[in-house]
Amino acid sequence: MTYNPFFDTFFSSFWYTLGLMALLAVTGFIFRGPLFVNRKYKGWLGAFYFALTMLLLFLPLFINPNAWGFGPAIDIENIKADDRSAAVFDYILEAGGEGDDPTPMYRVHMIDLKTGEKKFRKLLGPSFELVALTKDAVVAERGNMELVFIDRNDGHELARMNRETLPGLYTELAPGIDQVNIDRYDMTMHVSVITGKHFTISMNDRSISPMTENARSIKDTAGPNLKAEDGSIRERKKYGEPVLLKLEGQSWNDKVKKLKSPDDSIINMQLEFLDGKFAGVNEKLQVAFILHYETTKNLHFLLSAVSLDGKKVLWQIKQKDLTVEEREIPALVCTAMAESLDGLLLSANGTVMLIDAATGKVSWVNSL
Repeated sequence: MTYNPFFDTFFSSFWYTLGLMALLAVTGFIFRGPLFVNRKYKGWLGAFYFALTMLLLFLPLFINPNAWGFGPAIDIENIKADDRSAAVFDYILEAGGEGDDPTPMYRVHMIDLKTGEKKFRKLLGPSFELVALTKDAVVAERGNMELVFIDRNDGHELARMNRETLPGLYTELAPGIDQVNIDRYDMTMHVSVITGKHFTISMNDRSISPMTENARSIKDTAGPNLKAEDGSIRERKKYGEPVLLKLEGQSWNDKVKKLKSPDDSIINMQLEFLDGKFAGVNEKLQVAFILHYETTKNLHFLLSAVSLDGKKVLWQIKQKDLTVEEREIPALVCTAMAESLDGLLLSANGTVMLIDAATGKVSWVNSL
């Protein structure tokens, strides 16, 4: 669905809603005064403001904001980006029944990468995870059982694939489904039919093909070559490429990380990153990004750009310098590379922004 300025603002905060109703009540009282309105219209105007205030008071009862996807993000859990757009995955909380905990309701936002303009928001429901951003769709997964494809232009549902719907989508699967398994690494859904045949469905173009013996060979053979210490900097890159940098602690202090070369030697003893992890890499600019913290409580993060040879810090920004809400718990920080703009997408505490990879300047900021 598209964004609605009135409802998005009205449901953005309980205190904002309460303040708006108080303002209406005060305005109604003032306009009922003899200095402002002819006695003939006092009763009518007072009744109008009273009715409007009551309508806004009970509006959440008539329009469940969570059911329509309204409300500020509790947290942003994932970002996917390409050369055009960013798909941002967040959640709001649906109130549970008596004695039940609130249920996270997941949403996907499509944002123009250059301008930061929010194009649409789609409410998916509980238990979803963002999987991919393809040429025509945003792909979300629910519990290794279901894939949902959302049109990246307007947010309408292109396809929903699960045990019940697959036989109607593909004639090859018409006999009935035996098993379904989703593999994010090779971007496929593996489907077994009750006749004993096996098929793979590509997330990229939703095409179906018979599963061959070598269908998983790339993942199986390349997986062990992806070194754990290099995982975060490499997660958006293909398997099998050489290690660029390592970020590791010492055996006696694993929290303070240092940059190491592929042969495990420390590059610069002066550079330390508390609870550091790689947030991305731009090989064209020869820059790697490290997310780390000011203290062991992990309440305030820093983002540092280091040269790809690991010898120096090019720039550094702190959480307090960004428009990120302060909370009493560590922020869940997500990042994604915007390679076409030489930028880094960063999200924390319901805010997403694009940071210039070369300078560290913020290009745009959006609150969800």
